Amino acid sequence: MIGQTISHYRVVQKLGGGGMGVVYKAEDTELGRFVALKFLPDDVAQDAQSLERFRREARAASALNHPNICTIYEISQHDGRLFIAMEYLEGNTLKHMIAGRPLGLEQILDLGTEVADALDAAHTKNIVHRDVKPANIFITERGHAKVLDFGLAKVTHGPATASPAEATMTRDQPEHLTSPGAAVGTVAYMSPEQIRGKDVDARTDLFSFGVVLYEMATGRLPFRGDTSGTTFDAILNRPPTPPVRLNPDISDGLERIINKALEKDRDIRYQHASELRADLKRLKRDTESGSKATFAAEPEPRKRHSLLWAALAAVALALAAGVTFMLRHSGQPVAQNSSQWVQLTNFTDAVFMPALSSDGRMLAFIRGSQNFGPGQLYVKLLPAGDPVQLTHDETTKWGTAFSPDGSRVAYGTAGDEWRTWVVPVLGGQPQLLLSNASGLTWIDAQHVMFSEIKSGWHFAVVTATESRSEQRDVYIPPRETGMAHYSALSPDGKWVLVVEMDNDHWLPCRLVPFSGGAGKSVGPQNGGCITAAWSPDGKWMYFTSDAGGHGSHIWRQAFPDGVPQQITTGPTEEDGIAMVPDGRSFISSVGSDERTVWVHDQQGDRQISSEGYAYGSDLSPDGNNLFYLVARSSSDTQRGGELSASDLRSNQVSKVLPGIAVLSFSLSPDGKRVAYDVRDENGKHRLWLASLDHRFTPREFESAAPESWPLYASSGKIYFQVSEGDVDYLYRMNDDGTQREKVLPDPIIDLHAVSPDERFVAVRRATKGDNPTAIEILPLNGGPAVRVCSNWCNVEWTRDGKNLYFSRPSMKGGSQWRTYVIPLSGGKPPSFPAKGVQSDKDLPNFAALQFVEERIHPGPGSSIYSFGRLNSHWNLYRIPVP
Repeated sequence: MIGQTISHYRVVQKLGGGGMGVVYKAEDTELGRFVALKFLPDDVAQDAQSLERFRREARAASALNHPNICTIYEISQHDGRLFIAMEYLEGNTLKHMIAGRPLGLEQILDLGTEVADALDAAHTKNIVHRDVKPANIFITERGHAKVLDFGLAKVTHGPATASPAEATMTRDQPEHLTSPGAAVGTVAYMSPEQIRGKDVDARTDLFSFGVVLYEMATGRLPFRGDTSGTTFDAILNRPPTPPVRLNPDISDGLERIINKALEKDRDIRYQHASELRADLKRLKRDTESGSKATFAAEPEPRKRHSLLWAALAAVALALAAGVTFMLRHSGQPVAQNSSQWVQLTNFTDAVFMPALSSDGRMLAFIRGSQNFGPGQLYVKLLPAGDPVQLTHDETTKWGTAFSPDGSRVAYGTAGDEWRTWVVPVLGGQPQLLLSNASGLTWIDAQHVMFSEIKSGWHFAVVTATESRSEQRDVYIPPRETGMAHYSALSPDGKWVLVVEMDNDHWLPCRLVPFSGGAGKSVGPQNGGCITAAWSPDGKWMYFTSDAGGHGSHIWRQAFPDGVPQQITTGPTEEDGIAMVPDGRSFISSVGSDERTVWVHDQQGDRQISSEGYAYGSDLSPDGNNLFYLVARSSSDTQRGGELSASDLRSNQVSKVLPGIAVLSFSLSPDGKRVAYDVRDENGKHRLWLASLDHRFTPREFESAAPESWPLYASSGKIYFQVSEGDVDYLYRMNDDGTQREKVLPDPIIDLHAVSPDERFVAVRRATKGDNPTAIEILPLNGGPAVRVCSNWCNVEWTRDGKNLYFSRPSMKGGSQWRTYVIPLSGGKPPSFPAKGVQSDKDLPNFAALQFVEERIHPGPGSSIYSFGRLNSHWNLYRIPVP
C-alpha cells in the first residue's frame, strides 16, 4: 500500500490499525495537504455489517462541522475497497496521554470542555456516538481534543435514541475486551442501559464520558473486572471507588461532576452535554478566580437525623472485617489520605534512605542536595529529637541500617570502591566494616547480608559474618549487567526480597529463598522496584515502584502470591521504606525532583525548559536549537522522555517525536536527522532514525539483538551498544544501517564519547584489580588504554577536537558537578595517573585549567554549551498502613 496512489491520494505511511480499520497517512495531490485514509481490514472488508458500520461512520461524522470532531472529507472506493478520507491529525490519543496516570486539573477541564462541546454538537444533530472512550479522543500537538470513530454512531430522525438491536458492542482494539468465550466488545465505558439492551439516547454518551473523566482524574477505570460479566456487574450494581481516594488532589467540584455523570439512573444523570460542559467551564472559572465552585443542579444536603448516623456507624463496624479481607485479596488501590501523614524532618534539600532501630526509637537517614550523591549521615531520636550529624566527608552515601543492638549505623559509599562503613550512634570516627560491599543489613547479631561485585558491575546478594567468614551466595543476577543492589530478609528468615537493576533501569523486585535460587518476580510488574521491605509479621511485602506511571509510590502485596496494591498516590513521590516495629505505619522519604536544561552563550546562562523533568540536552550543529528530553518526574525517565527542541532565537519550543518515550538520542553532524533509542513492547532496546524536517518516516534499524545508546560521530557513522547474551559490545554502522561492525573485541558497560577524528572512544568497562570498573579512553587502531577514573566522572570531546571536557562530582554548585576544560595536543588523550583521576589535583596542569561549576555538554564552539540543574526537596514522613 505504501507508495500507491489511491484516487488522488498518494499513500506515504501506515499510521495504525485495529479490528475495524487500517489507517494510512496520504498526500492529497490535488490540494497539496496530508490526509488520513481509513480502509476496512481485508478479513472484514466483505462483511455486510462491517461495511454498514463503515458507511455509518462516514455519514455521521460528515454531517458534523465542529473544531473538536475529526473532519471527514469524502467516502469513496478503490479497486472495490471502501475508504474514508479524513483530516490528518498529529499528536496522540487520550488513551496514550493517560497511560495509567492522572492528568492535571487544568488539562482535565480544558479537554473535558472541548469533548463535551463536541458531544453537544453531535447530539444536536441527533447523533449518538455510543463508543466514547480515550482511544477515540485524539489530542493534537496544540493540545486540543478531537473526537474520532463514529463507527457505532446512530443517526436518528427525532430524539437521539437507538433501538436495543442497534446498541451493539464494538469490535475494536483489544482494550478492556471481554474474556475468551464471551461477547466481544469494549465494555468498560458502556452505560447501564447499553448493557441492559434498552433504547439508548444522548445520555449514554454522557455516562461513557463520565468514565473518561474518571480515568483522566485518577489514571484508572471506575468499573473493572477480569471478564465482561464482572465488568457488567460493576457498572450495573457497584459504586466506583471515590476518585479522591485514588488522587487526593482532585477538587470537590470535579468529583461532583464525575459522580453526576456516572449516575446509573439516567434520569438523574446529566441530561444534556451542554449541562456538563457548563459545569466544567464554571469549575475552571472558579478555580482560576480562587472561589468555590457551585452547581445549580446540586441541592444543598439536608440535615440528617442522628439515628441515621448511628445506623451508618453500626453498618460501618459490621463491614470493617469484610473490607479488610477484601482489600488484602484485591488489586484495588488502598491509597491513604496524605493528611494522615506525619512529617518527621524539615530540611530544605533532600533527606533519603531512612532506617529504624529495632525498637523503633531511633531514625537514621542521609541528607544531601539530591537522593544519590554526596551527603551526610544523621540520626534522630523519635518522635521529636533533634537530628545529629554523624559524618563529615564528601563521599556518596547510600543504604543505611542499624546494628541489632542499636549501637551502630552502617552505610555504604560509592566511588572507586563500594564499601560499607559503621559509625557509633553516639558519634565517633566511621570505621570500615567491609570492602566490596553495599546495601548491608544485619540478619542476626553475627551475620550480615549485602551486595558484592562479582565482576564489572555485576552485583550479587551474599551473606557472611562481619569478618566475611561463612560467606555464600544468596542470589546472582543471570546477566553480567545485572545489579542486585538491596536485599531484605523476611521475619522468619526463609525469604529475601531483592531490588535489582539491569544496566540502565530498575527491574521488578524478586523473591528468592534465603537458601539460594532464582526465585520469582513479585510486586507490580509494569515498572521498576526501587526499595523493598517486609511487614513485621511477614504477611506483607512492601515496594517502592514507579509502576503507576506517575512517579514512584508505595505498593504492597500479600505474601507470597497476593495481588499488588498501590497504597500511596499524589503529585509528590515516595522513596524508601522503614517499617515501624508495630507494623501500623512506615517511614518514607516524600518529595520531588525538578530538573531544567540551560544554555550558556553570548547572553550568559539561560534557562530553556520550563516544565516537566528536563534532561539529556544536546545543541544542534549550528547552535540555534537545543534538543532535550522531558519526563513527568525523575523516576519516569526510566521509561524515557519526549524529545523536544527549543529555538534559541525565538524561544519557540516544539515536540520532535510526539508521544514517543525516547531513552537516549544523538543528532547527525548536519543536524538533519536524529538517532534514538526506545523500548519495544517486550521492554527491549531498539534503535530508530528520524528526519528532523520530516522528509521520511521514522524507521527502525532491524536487529535480532537489543541495541541502545546511539552516538553520531563526525563522519556520520552511528556508534551504539549491542546486547549479546549476558554482555554488551560496542558497534558502529552507517545511518542507513549498512556496514555494521563490532568496534571493540571486549565487552563494555557504557559508551560515553567518540573523538571527532574517530581515533578514540571513551567507555566504561570492567577492570581488574581493586576497582571493578573504570572509564577509559581506548584507541580504535590498537594501543594501550588511558584510564580516566574509577568512580563517577564523564568525558566528552569538544566538536573541534581541541579540548576534552572532564566532569566529576563536586560539593560546590547546585548541580554538584564541576567540568574542567583540558587542552589536547594533536588530538591525543591527556596524561592521567595510572589509576585515573581520584582528585582534582590529578588533572594535568590542574592549576591552569579553566572550569565550570556544572556538568556541561559541548556546543559548536567553545563559547556555547548546555547543562542541567537539579532541585530536590525530600523529607521523611510517617505514613499509616491501610
